[in-house]
Amino acid sequence: MKKHWMLSLFGASALALSLTACGDIDKLRGPETPDVTPLPGTNSDEPPTAERRFELRVRGTGTEGFTSLRLPISQVSVTTLEGKALPVWQRANVLELATAGHSPLLAHFEIPEGIERVRITLHFTAMGELARNGNHEMLDARIAPVSFESHVSDLSRHHRAVFALDMAHSVVPFGPGTVMLPSGVLQY
Repeated sequence: MKKHWMLSLFGASALALSLTACGDIDKLRGPETPDVTPLPGTNSDEPPTAERRFELRVRGTGTEGFTSLRLPISQVSVTTLEGKALPVWQRANVLELATAGHSPLLAHFEIPEGIERVRITLHFTAMGELARNGNHEMLDARIAPVSFESHVSDLSRHHRAVFALDMAHSVVPFGPGTVMLPSGVLQY
């Protein structure tokens, strides 16, 4: 699992280093919104029953000095190790991660009986925004997807996984801008 995680981070690092800075921050900044921006058009209004339903949450750690850190996540996919897609109900596409101790809900997903391990993938394809030390900046989060594998027995402990994203190491200056190179751990 560590090898898989490191390969994802290496790919994301290589992609981020090839990016160039974007235009004016004020043109890209959207309206103020709460810590979770609901995603319209989810594939179902109601998630499955609690017995086979799991949550995916994201928590920002190392956020000292940040007053806002809005991270866009365009898609969440959960598959079997063989690549079969499992049902996912994505609940947000932008998360506010600067609130200490808060883990906003990103998605619910269902794992049918008989599956022992799954692959969870987060897709980042948009610009985010951050504020720290009184400065507002755009955060280039257009990176390779981050994937990790999980045993269903681990997920079943609390019926959730929390991706603890270390923002102190993930938000990196690059040229005239700032890029996201995800560094974190999956907690149950």
